Amino acid sequence: MSWYLSIQTIFVFAIVLLVGFIIIVLVQLKKTLISIDELVKKVNTELTPLLSKARITLDEVNSELSRVNGIVNSIHEVSERVQNTTDVAKKIVASPALKLSGLATGLRVAAAKLIGRRKKR
Repeated sequence: MSWYLSIQTIFVFAIVLLVGFIIIVLVQLKKTLISIDELVKKVNTELTPLLSKARITLDEVNSELSRVNGIVNSIHEVSERVQNTTDVAKKIVASPALKLSGLATGLRVAAAKLIGRRKKR
């Protein structure tokens, strides 16, 4: 019976020791959870204004991007108009200039032939 009592005593002591460790762990867990709760509250307090500022900044960036998009579109339109004007100017100037150049070349050749015939006579 003494042997049985010794095993019971050791078993009870082990359970008491285990319960003591569990209590220590639970107390530490409670402290950790309280710290986490405080941290979450602090983050929520500080995060709300930051998110508000970020939203305002994004709205301003979107506004500026819209403005820049308008400027880029205007530049594109002006570029197309300049290109069209350049094409028209080329057609107006180049075509008569080529015709005039061809005419001048023809007159020069004709004059050279006439002068050449006169010299031969």
